[in-house]
Amino acid sequence: MKIGPSDPEWRRDIEIRNLGEVDEYHKWLDVNHPGFSITEGLVLELHRLTIQGLYSCAGNYRTAVFDVTVGSDSFEPVPASEVQFRVRDIIERYRRAPQATVAQKANAAAQFFHEFLLIHPFCGGNGRVARALLNMILHRQGLLIGEQSIHYYIKQDNEKYLHALHEADRGRLSLLRELIVTSSIYAHIDQVYALLAQLGKLNERPNRNHRIWDPVERLDLSPDEFNTVLESLLPQICHLLGELTSG
Repeated sequence: MKIGPSDPEWRRDIEIRNLGEVDEYHKWLDVNHPGFSITEGLVLELHRLTIQGLYSCAGNYRTAVFDVTVGSDSFEPVPASEVQFRVRDIIERYRRAPQATVAQKANAAAQFFHEFLLIHPFCGGNGRVARALLNMILHRQGLLIGEQSIHYYIKQDNEKYLHALHEADRGRLSLLRELIVTSSIYAHIDQVYALLAQLGKLNERPNRNHRIWDPVERLDLSPDEFNTVLESLLPQICHLLGELTSG
């Protein structure tokens, strides 16, 4: 149940404040529990932080079934009685998923993210919690580093984001996996530009039409070409970031 004023600006301010608290909690975990993993307790705590002050159910699973609308589509999530079991199940399957390569890591992250949204375990804030978990997963996997966050990038093109989710609903996970990876690459490239600007080596940041975006903006990538992006471009950017920050 929603609580507090219904004013959209007030609620938006609370959402922004809560997102900041989620980021601070992530930093605290990195410092105090550097080897932390995704657990049911972590999921519930992220939900509490995400919707505190907005919903009375903060930090608790939903107790009823209701229709969920995503874009122009709607669906009925799993019964409330199955929520806890299903959340524990996707956490365990994520832990067991092969993650030796960037492609395998991206697939495991996309699978977890999509299944979490299908379960829709909470009465509100499911998308925000799912993206917070995805952000933590990508950091644990090394696909994001430092202050980087997936939140802005993955929903920058909301139509593309919703289309990837709808395709995943139909059993086609590739678009969501590619969106997650390209969002990570954007985060890395933007950080490279920011560091170069701080070092006085960049007067103007190139726009998204610049050639550096070509490998991840083209819509006609073959599977082999995309795997090349996964296995070579992202590690190279990580290496460059390491050199810039250490220099």
